[in-house]
Amino acid sequence: MFGKEKTTLPPRPTDVQGLLRLYNTKGIDGLGVGELSKIHHLVGGDRELVEARIRAETRQFWNQDIVGFRMGEEGQGKPKFADMMQVLGVGAQMVGHIKPRKGSIVSSWGDGGGFDARYFRKSQPVKYLSYDDSRGANGLARTRLDRLGMPHEIVDYNFYDPFPVEKRRRISEQHPGAPALDYSSWALTYTDPETMTRIIKGAIKNGSTAEEFWLHMLEAGKFDSKALGIAFMTQIFPRDIAKPGKTRQTLRALFAVPAMINFGEKFQRYSPLWTVAELKEELGQRGLKVEEVGKTLFDQSVVARVTLS
Repeated sequence: MFGKEKTTLPPRPTDVQGLLRLYNTKGIDGLGVGELSKIHHLVGGDRELVEARIRAETRQFWNQDIVGFRMGEEGQGKPKFADMMQVLGVGAQMVGHIKPRKGSIVSSWGDGGGFDARYFRKSQPVKYLSYDDSRGANGLARTRLDRLGMPHEIVDYNFYDPFPVEKRRRISEQHPGAPALDYSSWALTYTDPETMTRIIKGAIKNGSTAEEFWLHMLEAGKFDSKALGIAFMTQIFPRDIAKPGKTRQTLRALFAVPAMINFGEKFQRYSPLWTVAELKEELGQRGLKVEEVGKTLFDQSVVARVTLS
């Protein structure tokens, strides 16, 4: 008469200890690749198998599954990620918090196609280094940086590769005294604390004048693409749709909203999403201090300054 009662499953853990308990109970196959990425440095004898799965599945996701939406130039083809980010102005907000010094060597770790490089142009970098292991991202970064006329180098680099010490030293020697500015917009925080620590300390310590590393990251350990879509519809669209020269750009961003929501739901399966509090604790245990500087993306993201503690 009343039908069967619905069974509500308990939420899956997202914290490190909870994921470890899940791994100890269900094994490698019981966790998604994003969950494994968050604990792979703690899984002992299975570490090589786990890392192999992470590399394979994340490479397919970023380079094949969503490449048409995530990689591509704004204003061309189907509406995509870049159209949305351009209208939201997230890169400009991030760089506004970083406040780059003039004539810096800018290194973007997990560059994702050179989209943010335009926001550093006013500070006239002597070199912009784009680190990424995606062929599509590297090709796109080259196109954008050539168009900007910014001195640059495209570096085919995976976060799990050894830190490129010699390249850092060579670039520093070519530009003696130039301030070093290292940042990662979201990408590096999709890895584990050991990897983050290795990259951040490597950047600070190896052949450069760097004293800090900038992280742009999701604040609450999640990406609420639906909330972003609502904010766009209620705030950005009414503001920009009638502005001279912005109608087409705003409409492209509007038509990108459904794909953005789909991307947000998929991407969380492949990426370990840390909260700021978690990173403060994890990186603090590894000799790094994380300090929040400002917010972007309707307060969903944080710009944080990381230094040696």
